Amino acid sequence: MIAGKLDNNTSQNKLFSSKSSEFENEALDIHNEYRRDHGAPRSC
Repeated sequence: MIAGKLDNNTSQNKLFSSKSSEFENEALDIHNEYRRDHGAPRSC
């Protein structure tokens, strides 16, 4: 019974990790597109 719960949690973690990574990649694409269009801020 415990092993089944661990397997289920592992599956949920992999799914969450996959969704999180997908979100991060999409956010990074949008960020890079914005920087291309507007230029990167200059450092002092």
